[in-house]
Amino acid sequence: MPETSAPFNQQYLVRSSQIQTLKGEPAKGGIVVIAFDSAGKGREWYDSTAYAAISPIRQSSAKSRIFIVEGVAPTERVRGIPMPTNGELAREYIRAIENGATGEALARFFTQDVAIKEMPNRAAPHGSASDLTKALQAAERGQKLFKRQTYTITNILCDGDWVALEMDWFGVTAVPIQNLPPNSEMRDHAAIFLHFRDGRIARQHHYDCFEPW
Repeated sequence: MPETSAPFNQQYLVRSSQIQTLKGEPAKGGIVVIAFDSAGKGREWYDSTAYAAISPIRQSSAKSRIFIVEGVAPTERVRGIPMPTNGELAREYIRAIENGATGEALARFFTQDVAIKEMPNRAAPHGSASDLTKALQAAERGQKLFKRQTYTITNILCDGDWVALEMDWFGVTAVPIQNLPPNSEMRDHAAIFLHFRDGRIARQHHYDCFEPW
C-alpha cells in the first residue's frame, strides 16, 4: 500500500499492532494512520486506480474500516505542545541524510513539488536541478558512492519559512570518483538554504566548496 499512496505525498504516522487499551473495548488487529496534505489528497488516493487495483486483495485478507479525518497542520500547536520548528526539522533532515535515509524515509521531508538546485561545483561542474523523484534517485546513488558520510552543522539561521545551514561534510568513497580511488577521503564546506511549507521542504538551494583532491 505505501507504493500507492507515495505519489500523494503521504506520511505514515502510526503503523502498529502494539496497542495498549486503557478504556473500552480493545482494538482488534492493527491501526494505521496516514497523513496527507489535505483531506482531498486522501480522497484522491482512495479513488486512485493504483489503490483500486490492490483493494480486492486487502478486502479478501483482512477486515478493516477506513476514515478520512481533518487533521491539524504541522505548524499549529496541539494541546499547547509546540510542533517542531523549521530549524529543528532542518536538523532532523540532515541527520536522516547522514544516516543513509532513502525512499519513504527521505521523501517525508519534502513536498510533492519540491525543487532542488545544486550550484556548479567541483563534483558537479554544471550544477543540477532536481524534483522529488530525482532527489530520491540521487540519495540511492549516494549510498553506493560513499561508504561513510558525516555532516557537521556549524551555523544555522532561521527566518520565517527559510532556514540557512552552514555545514562541513566528510565522506569516504566506496568506488572510484573522478581521479580518486576507493577509500579516499573527501571534504566539503556547504551552505544550504531550505524553504519550508507546512512543515516540509518545498525548495532547496545548496552551494558546495570542496577541498582539493
